[in-house]
Amino acid sequence: MQPICKLLRVIRESLERAQQELQGETPAVRDLWNNVGLRDNVRCYTPKSENELSDWLARFMGRDLAGRRIVVNREVEISRPAGAGMGERTDIHVTAVSSDPERPPLIRAIVEVKGCWHRELATALETQLVARYLRGTDNRYGLYVAGWFTSDHWDPSDWRSKACSLVTRDEAAALLAEQAKNATHEDNFVVGSMILDLTLR
Repeated sequence: MQPICKLLRVIRESLERAQQELQGETPAVRDLWNNVGLRDNVRCYTPKSENELSDWLARFMGRDLAGRRIVVNREVEISRPAGAGMGERTDIHVTAVSSDPERPPLIRAIVEVKGCWHRELATALETQLVARYLRGTDNRYGLYVAGWFTSDHWDPSDWRSKACSLVTRDEAAALLAEQAKNATHEDNFVVGSMILDLTLR
């Protein structure tokens, strides 16, 4: 197995441990919901933002992968067009030190994070992760992570709750898995996808 494939596997396994912490015996998923008070005597919540979800995941992976010669960073600038003030910034940038003398000394992977309400959820794996963060750069490896927020206590006035109900989690998982497979096959990138269950019960 190529080292970068191993790195993507390590990232996925770390996120699977994050999933266990989020929905475990003392679920950390409450960290990713805002308590917005009572509505008709019912406690209501809204999801944290995509940036806050990315922050939480980056902090978790940084702790979880400590001591493994892996560095997890947020919003790393990966390209800057001539004359532009700011280039493309990734959600989470993971860098590992390679122990193979025949490989580059640093191996990098990009993790793109979206909330289930994002209007480009179904297309951003191709149009953003692949087209902007991989194609035309020296990055070849990426993981697309969709945070799937659901709750019976979601504040009904929050527009995002309706946006997340337009497609099921299983349908989204199948679509993104197919897109990742196509990107890996057609563009010679190594791309994966993952759905995180962020249900608040």
